[in-house]
Amino acid sequence: MNALRDAVTNALASFEGKGLSITKKNGKVYVSMENKLLFNSGSWAVGSQGRQAVKKLGEVLLVNPDIEVLIEGHTDNVPYHGTTLQ
Repeated sequence: MNALRDAVTNALASFEGKGLSITKKNGKVYVSMENKLLFNSGSWAVGSQGRQAVKKLGEVLLVNPDIEVLIEGHTDNVPYHGTTLQ
């Protein structure tokens, strides 16, 4: 488990303190990406920093296929007023 945490930490080091945190608890590694890393307020589109972070995490998961992954998502309270989504 420490090797996995180290791999995740190394891959995502440039994002820590910018809306990303990595913790180990009860034998599990938790990666938390805040909305400020992933989205602009009121936007549904993942920004460039968020895409880079998800890609880096995906690269670690790709070489560790036995890892079980749980993804949770939450929204902010700012409604989207664009015309892109119908």
